[in-house]
Order: sequence, then C-alpha cells, then structure tokens
Amino acid sequence: IEINKGWIEQGIELYQQQKENNKSFHLPTFDSLEKDYMLASGNQLGALSSVRAGVRLNARYPITPATDWNIWIDKALKQLYGDDPTKWFSLEVGSETQAMMVASAMGSGGARVSFATSLPGMNNMGENFAYHSHANIPGTVLWNIQRKGTATGAPSRTDDGDLTIATTLGGSEAFRVVLAPGNIESFMTTPAVAHNIADRGIAVIGIGNQWSNMNTYTVPKFSSIDEPIIDRGIVRTPDNVLNSEDPIAYARLLEDNLGKHHVAGIPGASMFRGAIAKAELSPYDASGGGVYTEKSIDVKKHADLAAAKVDLISDMLPKPNIIKYNNGRSISEVYDGSQENGKYGLIVWSSVVEPAREAQAILEKQGYDVDILQLQTVHPITKEHRDLIKEFIDKYDNGNVYVAEQNRDGQLRKIILSESVLATEGTTIPKINLINKYDGFQMTTDYIMRKMNLGGNK
Repeated sequence: IEINKGWIEQGIELYQQQKENNKSFHLPTFDSLEKDYMLASGNQLGALSSVRAGVRLNARYPITPATDWNIWIDKALKQLYGDDPTKWFSLEVGSETQAMMVASAMGSGGARVSFATSLPGMNNMGENFAYHSHANIPGTVLWNIQRKGTATGAPSRTDDGDLTIATTLGGSEAFRVVLAPGNIESFMTTPAVAHNIADRGIAVIGIGNQWSNMNTYTVPKFSSIDEPIIDRGIVRTPDNVLNSEDPIAYARLLEDNLGKHHVAGIPGASMFRGAIAKAELSPYDASGGGVYTEKSIDVKKHADLAAAKVDLISDMLPKPNIIKYNNGRSISEVYDGSQENGKYGLIVWSSVVEPAREAQAILEKQGYDVDILQLQTVHPITKEHRDLIKEFIDKYDNGNVYVAEQNRDGQLRKIILSESVLATEGTTIPKINLINKYDGFQMTTDYIMRKMNLGGNK
C-alpha cells in the first residue's frame, strides 16, 4: 500500500509542476490501433467467443476470478436476444455443486452450455462431474479460471496449480479433455474447439488463470477473426453396433444414443444426442434410458470407453505450437517437427506463454536462440502429441530443455516425465529443467532468463 501511495503522490506532484508551468500532457493516438484493435480481458474474450460458438445457456455460482466470464455471457446474450426466454437462459445457483448439476441438465437437452469457476468450485464438483462424463452429456464446457489456493481471509493471487485436479476430477475413469488457451488471443478461438469436442459426448475443461482472464489487453477486434466453425457431430446408427466388439463403434453408439433434441441457437435444426451412457450392449433400449447391469464384462466395456473416446476426438485436439522469433517478429505455428531448432527449448502453458515470448525476444537480441513449444491440449496426451513433444525435446542437447510453469510442484513437467510422454519402455529420460514460480505474482521475463542462466537481473 505504501509503495502505491508513493506513486500516486509522485503523480500528483508531477501534475502540479506541469500545471504551474502552463504545460499539458499530450498522448499520441494511432488510428490503426483504434480501428483494428480493442481492449479486453481473457474473461470477456472467452465469454463472447463462447456465445459466438453457439452457447445459449449458463449456470454459475459467483467466485473470483471467474465471475466476469459468466457475467459477460449474460450481457452478450441479452444484447443479442433481449429478454426472450426461448432464446437463452441463465441461472445463478447456490453452490458450485448445483451449478454442475444444472449445467449437466442443460447439456442433456442438446444445448451448448458454458460456465466458469475456480479451484474451490472444482473441489465441490467432483462427483457431479464424474456423472457428467460417464453419462456422455454433450455440449458443455467447464472453465476453471485458476488462482492461488484458497482465498479465505487472503487476496486472490495468480497461479497455474490446477492441472492435476483438472486431469483427475471425478476419478480416472471419468474421461475428459483439458484445454489451456495460454496466449490471450487463443481465448477468441478455443471455446469453439472446446464445444465441438464436447458435442461428441466428451466432458471438456478449459483452463484460464487470474492474470490472463482478469487483466485487460490490446487484442484484434472480432471482425478480424474468422467466424468459428460449429460442428455438432454426425448421427451414426450402424445396424451391427450392438454386437460389435470394436470400442470405437461402442463409443459412437453412446455418443449419439438416439435421443432427439433441439439445437439451441440454430433455428429449425435438431440433432440426435443422448444423455445417459449405456453400460449394457444388449438388450438395447432405443429410448436412450439405459439398462441396469452388474455384469463384469459391461463394467469393463464402460471403463474401456475412455480409450475409445480418445480416438474419436484425437484429430480435433489443438496440436502443440512452436513459437520462434525471427527478424523482430514472434511467429507461432503448429509444430510438425520440420522446423529448424535453436539451441534452447522452452515448454510452456497457460499464463507463462506471454512472458516466455517476451523473454525469447530479449534473448534473441543478446544472441541466444530459444524455441518455445506451447501446449494447449494438456490432457489427454495422444500418441501424436506425445511423439511431437518427444521430437521437440530430442532436438536439443541434454540439459538445454526447460519447462516453465506457475505452480510449486511442476505439474506439466511431471506429465512430460511420466509414461504419458517420455517414460516409455526402452527410453532414456533426458534432463528436463524446471522453471517454476509460485509466490502469487505473475511469471516475468527476467525470472525466466535468470533461471535459464541466460541473462536477467541477478
């Protein structure tokens, strides 16, 4: 507080000096900036992008730093449709547990639903999230806007410490996809991808963070962004699916399950979608109500469904991006292994993306060639993504690869070192350095450079 008061006092003193000297402040304006760019927070971008992607329903319980996400969904829908209850609906409930239940009910009717919470809310949603996943409820994306620990009696701080709970919420057999936009512009495109995946009957968690989602940034206007592709899936009713031993066929059966519902936000459209997962293959209840079973084979088939779901949506998962800095420009593109490598590799996700890009630009001017690999799909790590991450790591000398993240226990680094990526049979695990910051303040370029021993203030 005293530091902030000092800055305010200096500002007042400077203003008085200028006033006494009959001088005024003149700030230049740039027409191109005003025409092509806007100021927005990650919460605003994510909420408005969700509405662009077809979201018409919202259920939520207020919590910092996620409340704005839900508020901006309401504002956008009200501006589009006024108070017409047939076009959109929003409900504020008494707890996060209720919010997850209401969102599942909304999604089971075929609507696209978006709602946001934070770590305490995630902790309360476990059992209902498990139901949501096992029941193959479509169209619903849960956004976890991360913050530092609990906020009881203490201010909320920035942190990226929820990756572990996002990948395990509701138990390991409750299959889910976890996406982390990272750079601020990705909040303009990731919601559409997330909802397309969710419409395959997949539980989807999007991860934001307090720094990116509550601060305001200069970003391109929506008019410069392509309209999102809304893909609600294909109806599949193969005659022989009931007798098939193919888990993919079984997954498709559960995905569609012959429940006809209206598609919210698309006049006159409808789709076949089911809300209740069937663990029993035969007899098949065409109404989609499900059949009770205690057969061990059915229990196993239901557990195997998770692996089948991965194959169903693997091509839809955002691939790792490689970020390079050349000739004064930061360029990000999908990594395919063909790009030439520098001397150092830096793997990042969530709130660390932007400070890493700035550090990369500074280090390039000092003669250090650093490549950044940004992961936006942080769970599951498919075979294709695993191979790309391994290929990236193998291009650098042992000890020249770093994972930078904002949590105490290096959660992304643990995933990379596990059987998900590196610890496969017959492989030697290289040294992967950890750069982690967990004091509640945002990761900085200086911190990254110091931890890489390539510059920064000592």
